Order: sequence, then C-alpha cells, then structure tokens
Amino acid sequence: MTEYILYTKISSKSSFVFLKNINIWSMILPEHTLTNYANVRLCGIITDRIYYIIVICIIGIILFSAIGILESCIIKASRKRSIFDNISARINTIWQKCVAQMPLIIMELYKILWVRKGIVVVLFVIYIVSISGIKRGYIYDENMIIATNYYNEAEGMQLSEELYCIVNKYEEEKEYWDNRLIDISNSFDMDSGEYSKADFDEAKKQAALYKTGLDEIHRNINNLEELKKKDINGTVVKPYIVEDMFGKRLYDHESKYALIGVMSLAFLLHGIMSDDKRQNVTALIRSAAYGRGKRILIKACSTCIVVAIVWGIIFIPDIVNVTHMYGVKDYTMLIQDYPMFGAIKIPMSLGQYIAVIMIWKYIIMVAISAIIVLISDIFDYMHSLIISFALTITHILYIIGFSNLYYVSVVTPLLVSENWNRTGNQFNGVIVAVIGITCGGILFYRNIKENHKRYKEFKIKS
Repeated sequence: MTEYILYTKISSKSSFVFLKNINIWSMILPEHTLTNYANVRLCGIITDRIYYIIVICIIGIILFSAIGILESCIIKASRKRSIFDNISARINTIWQKCVAQMPLIIMELYKILWVRKGIVVVLFVIYIVSISGIKRGYIYDENMIIATNYYNEAEGMQLSEELYCIVNKYEEEKEYWDNRLIDISNSFDMDSGEYSKADFDEAKKQAALYKTGLDEIHRNINNLEELKKKDINGTVVKPYIVEDMFGKRLYDHESKYALIGVMSLAFLLHGIMSDDKRQNVTALIRSAAYGRGKRILIKACSTCIVVAIVWGIIFIPDIVNVTHMYGVKDYTMLIQDYPMFGAIKIPMSLGQYIAVIMIWKYIIMVAISAIIVLISDIFDYMHSLIISFALTITHILYIIGFSNLYYVSVVTPLLVSENWNRTGNQFNGVIVAVIGITCGGILFYRNIKENHKRYKEFKIKS
C-alpha cells in the first residue's frame, strides 16, 4: 500500500521521482512504464528508466534470496518464551474457543478473510476504489447546439406529425445554410464582391453545426421508429448525460475496476480448496458427517458471499459515484429512449437497467469464481495461485494495447456497457457464464464422486 501511494501521488517532476520509478507497482502495472519514456540520470549517463528497473529487480532477487538463505541457515529452532508470547498464547486459546462455536459458513469465511489474510486484499481494494473514482461528469459540447435546441423543443414527445414537423423545420434550416454556403462560394469564385469573408465564415460554421445537429436528430428519430416496430412507444429525451455516463470515456475506468475485481477473487479464492490439501486436512474433513455431506455446499456458499463482498466494494461505490458526478435525477425514463440502448429488447427504466447490469456483473463474477475454485480443487496451493492469476493475462495484454484479445479475456464480460457497442453484445458474458456453470458442475461431481469413493473404502475396511 505504501508503494502504491508513492506510485500514484509522486509527480513526475518531483525530486523524489525515483521512488515512483523504482517501485513494485511499475512491475504490477507495467503499461505506464512500457509506453511512457522517462529519462533517468545516473553518474552522468541518461537512459530510459525501464533499464534501471530491470537491473534493480535482478539485484533485488539476488539480494533477498541471499538474505533468505542466510536466515534459514542461522535461525534457531527454539528460544525462551517472553511475556508477550504467553499473553499471545492465552489470547489465542480464548479466541480458538470462540471460533470453535462458529457456524461452518462463518468458519469458512474466517479462514478466507482472516487465516489466509484475505482482509488485507479487501482493505486494499477499498482504498483503490476510494481514490480512483471519476472526478467530473458530462461537459457540454458547443457543436451540439442545434441538436440541443431540438431536444429542448421536442423533449417528451412521441412519434407524431408534430414531431416530424419539428424535424422538417431543422432540415429546411440546414438546407438554407447549405445553399447559402454554395452561393457565397460561387460568388467568391466569380469575384463579384457580393459577400464578405465574415459572411463565408458564418455560413460555413452554421452549415457544419446543422450537419452535426441533423445527424443527431436523425439518430434519435431512427431509434424511435425502430422502437415503434417493436411496439415500444419511445419518447424524445436528451441522451447526452446517460450515453456519456455509460460511454467510451468510462471504458478504461471500468476495465481497470473489472481487472481489480477478478484479481481480488484470485487472491481470495485460490486457496479455498487447495489450502485444505496443503494442510493435509482434506481426508480428516471428509471423515466427518458434515465434511462428507456439506463441505462442497459450505464452500459454494462462502464463495458466493466473498464474491458479494468484492462486487459490493468495487461496483456499488462506482455506480454511486458515476451517477452522482453526472447528476442523474430521473431513473424512471425508458432506457430504450436513449439510442445507445435501443437494441435492448425488454422495456425497462434507467433504474431497472442499472440494477440489471449490477446483477449481471455479480453473475459473471460468480462464474469466474467457479473457475477459480475448480482450479483450486484440481491443483495444489501455489499452482492454484499462479493459474488463477494467469486468467487475467489476456486482459492485461489487452489494456497494454493488444486489442484483439478483448474477446478471449475473462474480465471483459464485466464491461457491460462497452459490450453493447461491440460485435456480439453480451455474448462473451454468456460464454463465461456457461463455462462457470460447467466448472461448478464438474466441481460438485468431483467432490460427490470422491465422497462416494471414500465411503465405499470405509465400508470395505469395516
């Protein structure tokens, strides 16, 4: 956390910039280091900082490996217990008595969040979310003045002759300025002196504004006409705030939040099954009635709770921050009224749409967690960690610049709004959900089969 604060808060012009460059986050988030050249002067030699970072990493590996080997050689197997050891042992005894009375589901969460230090991951994610929200909402575009006039005039109207009359009015005004621009251009070519340079600039400006405005007006009308074919009575609403709120400006922001979410699940859940094997308690657990019958259900329920925690601390504050910064007040408007969402087939309000995408994100995270838990069940502790993190490699490469990897990332199904503007819409999310269900089925089958095998062995021995 200290390294992250140094990485984010130190300016590139600060005299302490070396603490920003020679920083573990330069390796965890390498895209900034790889894509931004920065000079570093050492002994009169100037070169790119990435070479120094590589050298520092090599030196660090050698140095800390040597320290670890040396410590393992000289460490003593026993020492005299201090008063603090005695107090700690007494507190630990009392605490273990309390823990022993916990329900199984609470005990499993205790193992994930406390024993395996998952609480550190949760606190770190809370910190990241608290400092990385968006800082501003929609900024008015002066080039959309004609479209804005149209929306002010037609807001709340449905398809009707009156609405088409308003559209025709703006089309006639556009035609007027187009013809005027042509006349002025012809006059300049003939050198008649009828028009001035100011007349030409004004006509050119108005023609451009009306072209931009009519493109937006027709986009709105075309959307209403498409909705009419689906028996949905759409109305004219200003789309700027909502479309910008879910639009391209937030794609990178949402992409990084989704990556943090998946990485958090990998940290928290990679040991949920493999840790039992590492501690050599799997056979002991399965020897108990609850271990045979409820172990996998307890694991599944605790996984869903952990997913809810990660989902809640990342995506709920994010949507609250975004809607607050954009000043959204009316959540009852039909989401299909906004052309960006015209392809959605089920009529729903803006508030309902937000609720649906939040639920969909939770479902996707549960599916991803099912993949991680199956990995944990198949592999040992360390391999589970490595393979779980490997799931995010394609998305990291996508963020760095390998755009073709978007559809093979397990993270991008969480980018619901961006998926609407891509080929296939939410199809990548459906694929991940199906894979998650399959992994969950395999996980249950493996454990039920193993329980049945152990039970048969027990009966034979009996």
